[in-house]
Amino acid sequence: MKRTKLISILTCLTTLTSSIVVVSCSNDKTTTLHNRQINISKLDLNTNLYDIKDNTPKTIIKTFLDINNHKLSNLNENQLEVKMINDTNAIINIKNSNQFIGNTNIKFEAKENKTNPTVITNTINWTNLTPALININSLNLITNLTNLNNSNKTTILDQFLKVNQTVLKDLSINNFEIIKKEGSTLIIKVKDSKKYFGTIELKFEIKEPKNKSDIIPGLLIKPIANKKPNIKPEVESTINITNPTSSTKPQPRKKREVKEEQPVVKKEEVIKKSVPLTPLTEAKKVSSLISLTPATPVIASNVSEPIKYEPETFENITIDSSSSLDTINNKYIHQTLKAFNKIDLDENKAKEMMLNSNVAPNFYSHPRFQLDKDVIVLDKFRNNEVKLELIDKSTSKPISRNEIKWYQKTSYPKDEIITSNDDQKDATFTLTSDGTLKWKDTKDTYGNHPDEKSARIWASYKGYLFSAVVKVFSDYTSELANNEELAKKAAKDLVVEKKWNELPPLEGLIKAYEWITKEVKYDYNLTDGPMLKNQNAHSALVKKYTVCTGYAKGLKLILDELDIPCRFMEGESSRETRSTKHAWNLVQLDNEWYHIDATSDRTDTYTSFNFFLNTNDDFTISDKFNKKFDNQGKRYRNLKFKNFVTTEDDVLALIDNNWNIETQQISNLDLITNSKNFKVVNSAFNKRGLDVKEKGFKVTSIIGPNKAVSYNFETQTKTSLTNVNVKSVQQYNNKYAIKVELDREVKDLKVGNFNIKNALIKDAKQEGNSYILTLSHFNSYGDVNIQLESIKKKDYKFNLNGNTSVNINVPRQNKPNAEILILDNDSIKITNNLNNLEYNFNNTSWKDVPTNFIIPNAIIGTLYLRYKGSDDKLSSDSQKIDLIRSEIPTNNNIKSINKTLTGVNDKMQYKLKNNSSWTDITKNKISGLASGTYQIRIKPLRNALASEIIEVNID
Repeated sequence: MKRTKLISILTCLTTLTSSIVVVSCSNDKTTTLHNRQINISKLDLNTNLYDIKDNTPKTIIKTFLDINNHKLSNLNENQLEVKMINDTNAIINIKNSNQFIGNTNIKFEAKENKTNPTVITNTINWTNLTPALININSLNLITNLTNLNNSNKTTILDQFLKVNQTVLKDLSINNFEIIKKEGSTLIIKVKDSKKYFGTIELKFEIKEPKNKSDIIPGLLIKPIANKKPNIKPEVESTINITNPTSSTKPQPRKKREVKEEQPVVKKEEVIKKSVPLTPLTEAKKVSSLISLTPATPVIASNVSEPIKYEPETFENITIDSSSSLDTINNKYIHQTLKAFNKIDLDENKAKEMMLNSNVAPNFYSHPRFQLDKDVIVLDKFRNNEVKLELIDKSTSKPISRNEIKWYQKTSYPKDEIITSNDDQKDATFTLTSDGTLKWKDTKDTYGNHPDEKSARIWASYKGYLFSAVVKVFSDYTSELANNEELAKKAAKDLVVEKKWNELPPLEGLIKAYEWITKEVKYDYNLTDGPMLKNQNAHSALVKKYTVCTGYAKGLKLILDELDIPCRFMEGESSRETRSTKHAWNLVQLDNEWYHIDATSDRTDTYTSFNFFLNTNDDFTISDKFNKKFDNQGKRYRNLKFKNFVTTEDDVLALIDNNWNIETQQISNLDLITNSKNFKVVNSAFNKRGLDVKEKGFKVTSIIGPNKAVSYNFETQTKTSLTNVNVKSVQQYNNKYAIKVELDREVKDLKVGNFNIKNALIKDAKQEGNSYILTLSHFNSYGDVNIQLESIKKKDYKFNLNGNTSVNINVPRQNKPNAEILILDNDSIKITNNLNNLEYNFNNTSWKDVPTNFIIPNAIIGTLYLRYKGSDDKLSSDSQKIDLIRSEIPTNNNIKSINKTLTGVNDKMQYKLKNNSSWTDITKNKISGLASGTYQIRIKPLRNALASEIIEVNID
């Protein structure tokens, strides 16, 4: 069975509010140098080749390139070689490529074995392969080195290795050579390493001597009071940020008068008597929130309270083209902590600020305003145009687009700011002057066609800069995403059209299984076209032509619509003769899990249900898959096989139902059982006085480890026949149960002795001359007519006189509409206090919601809530609530500058490391902090658990 790993890019459609992964376009310098070679072992490639025509190197290479064309479009067959090969594995190695290096392991299954053993060995000799080296630029390293004692190369390298020791523990100073040193920049190259290669650029700063003067140059500032907008410009005072080397002579101020918020001038521009910039302290990730001692729950932590902002002020503030970035940065630290005040910002300087990756993306933003989206995803089909708004949080209204200038920052093929008026050739997306973003294919001028590209959209408003990440899907990835949505729509439409959503779970499951096994055809043409074309739900539900992976994924989408818990399973199985690779599903009934395999039950006529509601015991020993999961099913195993037996009671009931009342004989019996159950079968035969004839045992078919067996019995000695009359059948105590009253006591009747219609019997309990049958899985909602069709037991004749049916009302409970609040300790509170609820995370076992309505130990994924069932009501459909754990993007650049915490926002909280309570952050910077280690996290939000914690040291 052909199987390949579906590209995981589809998952980002449902997790955009979690971590932001910038592909080849982040501010991180490690991803901006496009001319560095890529190790193919680090790429998410399809490496499983099934049913290829033969195992010659040429076929393996060609098939590998065909299925990975979207990622390896610049490679041709002559650039690859098969280094080693055996019957099922091969190593493909890059011979000569300016873009790619390394090798990767391939698994394949060939129709013919044409390998020439004199050319390629059967043993994979890993020692002969090209080492899979790691490009040092692909690592998240600290490259800004501060507070060095001197500029000696050894000192710089020693500090670089020290701050990156957890990542580069295998390297020493001797593994680097100096390529270039210029000013405060050092370029180094890895040498003599079996693990790493590449060059990297380091920035360093030297400690200033302690005997420097305590005088620093000041800014030319003329104090003014806040002005009203109607004051004439000529009477307003000005604040000019100027270059210290300009003609205006700065007035010195005493060091003791300088506060943390005051600007500090960049070292290269400082005159002799200056004070150095306080070192930047990078944030670091620490253990997750769960492993820490949780703080006291903050019940209102994710309730959006409006933040009150001070009235706008009207000082004249100008940043001209001569201002240095350090001067500008310190001014913005000061200005963004105050009331909003327009800044006259030179456009070229604004572009330079947008390109500054040493500060957080919101560093130049004012906290009163924000874009209405943090992340935008553009694709060719469904989301090919987005129009952004800049929102004034004090009024919740958008700013007029006429007042905003829009820019695009690309990082590939180079760092560049592009406006709507510029040539869009190298743009990641098309940008218009009103802030509209339009999809653009990812193919670049070099012929590369990545699955996804990223850039950043910038909005400039009154001197402040606001940004969001933009992800652009390729034509190919857009089609995959679109196909996934088309498949979901097909599943939804099918369920509504067939009215399966009006059925109880088991009935809906049976209908869906019958449909997909009959209406979806198997794709035997495995080598025609892209290999992913029949590996997804779209191929099953839209094309209706697929393989096992498509059957399983398509059926899962249908069952998701039916609110039936379902999982995708894959492994190795001998069920399909074409390949050992196989995929199927797990479904949950009554809190138990069963296997269903639509591929193996596919048919052109009627569904046999051979592989419906299986357990692990219905697979062979050689079948390999994850067999360890909780609550494995038993009760409904092979439900559609009326002659499947597991226990002695099953066999006895089967004998009783096949015993002929007229002849008082049972001459033959067909049953299906597991090979290890024949001892149980023989024990039941002995209890019923049955002797198997010589040669009266025949295996008629084998289904996995189960055998269909036909028995022929010797003639039995007749005994007296006991007649029993059924006096009445009625609903029992308004429950989902019926009471069958007999005219005499009959002991030891089991569930299998009663045959009813329109429901299943869950349990049979004797009460004197009567039996109480507890019912489950009715065939419909509303008034259900339960009919007692027969009672069968050897040596008994049960007479059904009169009315043996009863109507039972089976209402459908409403789906709950719970309102939740995520608490501080990864627990969830149901705030509208709904009673009689049960829950699970990610389709695990159902548990009762505690009486305090607080669900502990929440995890990311989907929270399912439903009203519990009982003996007089069915459980409701499930309410689904998607949960994520917020993640602080790696490019948030949270750090301390002059004891001011930057890179934060109003979704975050902070505290000193040893404190127990968190403080909400209301702006994008925090000033006036005392020395210590501070912890920062994104606070619990509506559907998001608190993020991991990062720490920042403030000296």
